[in-house]
Amino acid sequence: MKKIALSLLVLVLAIWSAFSSPAVAQPPVCLFYGLARVDGAPVPGGTSVSAWVQGVKAAETTTAGDGSYRLVVVQPEGQLFSGTTVEFKIGESTARQTGVWRAGEVFNLNLDYGAPAPTPTPSPTASPAPTQTSTPTPSPTPAPTPTPAPTQASTPTPSPTASPAPTQASTPTPSPTASPALTPAPPPASGLGCQSRARSQVGWPVVDLLLLVSLYTGLVLGRRRK
Repeated sequence: MKKIALSLLVLVLAIWSAFSSPAVAQPPVCLFYGLARVDGAPVPGGTSVSAWVQGVKAAETTTAGDGSYRLVVVQPEGQLFSGTTVEFKIGESTARQTGVWRAGEVFNLNLDYGAPAPTPTPSPTASPAPTQTSTPTPSPTPAPTPTPAPTQASTPTPSPTASPAPTQASTPTPSPTASPALTPAPPPASGLGCQSRARSQVGWPVVDLLLLVSLYTGLVLGRRRK
């Protein structure tokens, strides 16, 4: 808002100058405003503030009660200020700040002089001592354990299996067939005595033959059963 008011002021001054002297062309101007301070504190009211261009005083004013100033720097006829550095003085002390003159421009520039506040020197930060890393002692490599030679298992010698002796089947002895006992014939009658004796003498060989046939048949049947 203040910058707009100052711009209007410069414009009004330029118009007024043009109408007051219509035959004379008005030189261009540049406006600077702000606070004047000493060691960071505003200067007392009525302190002189001046602008210097190329070593020549171009404008001068006094501060208000709050330390503010306004400077209208006019370019003289026959000189060229455009782009020129403008230096400022507060009283007899040169301010640390400078400006650049440009026709019709308004600049807000706070001025200050005095010993600059010392920049604190940073105290060196103590670097922590590097922690010494202990080198681990290498463990001795254990000697390889000899592998025991494999024990060869003895192959047991098979003991011969005794073959059971074949059991000889006993041939059953055929029991003799009991021949029926011959009942002695009653003594024949007296008339037939000789005939009976003749028949008994013939009958005994037949009986013996039958006995032999029976024994032979029993042996044959016994062998076939085996």
